[in-house]
Amino acid sequence: MVLEQIKKNINRIAPLPSNIRRIMGIVNDAEADMIQLAKVVEEDPALTMQALNLCNSAYYSLPVQVTSVVHAVRFLGIETVGGLAMAAYFRGLMRLGRPKTNPWLEGAGVHLLLTAQIAEKLSRSAGGLVSTSTVFTAGLLHDVGKLVFSKLDDIHALEVRDLVQGGTMSPVDAEREILGMDHAETGACVAERWKIPEVIIEVVRKHHAPLTAKSLSTSYVFLADGLFYLIRQGIELADFLSRPGVFQAMEAGGLSEHRVQEAVDAFQS
Repeated sequence: MVLEQIKKNINRIAPLPSNIRRIMGIVNDAEADMIQLAKVVEEDPALTMQALNLCNSAYYSLPVQVTSVVHAVRFLGIETVGGLAMAAYFRGLMRLGRPKTNPWLEGAGVHLLLTAQIAEKLSRSAGGLVSTSTVFTAGLLHDVGKLVFSKLDDIHALEVRDLVQGGTMSPVDAEREILGMDHAETGACVAERWKIPEVIIEVVRKHHAPLTAKSLSTSYVFLADGLFYLIRQGIELADFLSRPGVFQAMEAGGLSEHRVQEAVDAFQS
């Protein structure tokens, strides 16, 4: 019964707006220029304002306040500014799902952006073995399946939470038990509906099982997802490193413990 509702909710997800699809294309086009990106972003004044707010955040520590998309690109580059424009859109999408009261979306806006930024940082630290823009976009989308779950009755989220707090199951196993489908597979279905590139669909589907994925991007998003909670909850790095799959994902992604610690330090400061 719940599974059928999830499938219906997937089919009710609205298509991606054309400007977001074009931004994705520009970010992943090595020959794109800043004027192209600026024209597309500035078609939507609200998106422009939100993207510029992110560009001016403390994380980027720009020497001046940027007041236009072209100005922002000169400091941060096409990949970063395009990624932040997409981040602004997806954060807004999560806000439409009652993030303050919905147990599936609690803190989702902060989580998706910080996970994307950490994943991008890890990818760069490893020497850019894969496209950093792909890693960033995948980080933004990794939990999009929870947007579908947010349309379900809250009781199902509480049932999943009870199983997890009982210490018998991981969150994804508890989701499969209660809902018949986890948020990773659900998110991959949404990404397919949106006609997102296949490499990003794979990250969304396998971000809790990176060793089964072909793309290294999955390892970076898996690690970033865990590091987000380490940073927010004050978990010791040693405890994180001892978790199943973490060392293997670091090894696959060409990351040393020192590089991971650098990423943690960058986002804790």
